[in-house]
Amino acid sequence: PELYCQNITINAGENAVTFTDDSYFNTSFTNNGTGLVTFDGSATYGTSFINESPVLTTFKSSFTGTGNAEFAGDINLTDDADRFFSAGAGHSITTTNNLIVNTNSVNTIQINSTPTSKVIAKNFVLYSGKLKLNGTLESTGDIILLGPDYTTLDPQTGIDGIYLYNQTRPSPVNYT
Repeated sequence: PELYCQNITINAGENAVTFTDDSYFNTSFTNNGTGLVTFDGSATYGTSFINESPVLTTFKSSFTGTGNAEFAGDINLTDDADRFFSAGAGHSITTTNNLIVNTNSVNTIQINSTPTSKVIAKNFVLYSGKLKLNGTLESTGDIILLGPDYTTLDPQTGIDGIYLYNQTRPSPVNYT
């Protein structure tokens, strides 16, 4: 069943919270907990969305609102669906951490619904998927664009997350 409410404040402590269907927060959403938050369906908010959890928030469908949205942790846009990720005109979605996009190469994520909307993140990472930008995408750190063939497997060793590097320049230290 879909969730409809005027205002909601949740605090599940360190426990994960998952919204399994579409969620509509007519005025505000506040999470004071510190666990993972996942939205399997779309999430629509009114004037305020505040997630104080310092860990990952995952959106598998659209995230839209008419006011500002603030996140203390990473934001992950994933799953295989076209969707929107946008605050209202003159408003912003902000995280002090990373905004990560990882969908298949067919899907498009429309970031910002108006030219005066903003998405602000410390780092923006695009692993795979397509973006359509309307408004401002601002990074206070790095912007990393990797593409659909990106993998964390080292092509030489086949080990996940470990990369073989041969230092060929003269150096007091050699890495192999």
